[in-house]
Amino acid sequence: MGRVFVVAYDFDGSVGHHQFPGIGPPRPIVIGALQMLVDEGWRATLHTCRVNSFWPEPSRTEKCQAMLDWLYENRVPFHDAWGLLIPGRLSASDVRNRCGKARSDPYEKLYSWAFAADVGKPLADVYWDDRGVELGPGGLDRYKSPEDLAWYAKTLATALGDPRRTGDSDV
Repeated sequence: MGRVFVVAYDFDGSVGHHQFPGIGPPRPIVIGALQMLVDEGWRATLHTCRVNSFWPEPSRTEKCQAMLDWLYENRVPFHDAWGLLIPGRLSASDVRNRCGKARSDPYEKLYSWAFAADVGKPLADVYWDDRGVELGPGGLDRYKSPEDLAWYAKTLATALGDPRRTGDSDV
């Protein structure tokens, strides 16, 4: 068996339009691309701030369950939900080391899970996030100086605004 590629994707603003703390409508192009990659053998990892401990309880648990239900209803695949422990599937060390028993069916409805602490960034070949600045092959070449890159980051951050806001930007 050949190498398995991994795509790590954000939730708010990436697979769904950004309407935090609510959940926006799906982005069919992004979801379709995820489905295509999974069909080709890629693993999909959900990577989102909705699992962070700085969101107070019970709000954090409610937001996570609403997100997981939305993913299921919109057929958004994921093998791993980074920062969540799926009982009988992933242990905290498995999540940190990316070597555990992942979900075999990335479309399966998830009813039971728990939060993992201090898991860090997921290992992936590509990361999809509406707040990302492309630095990969060819991406960094478009910036002619550190000032150009800093300007782009500031412009993007200003255009996107506070990540806790409601609604999408025009970017």
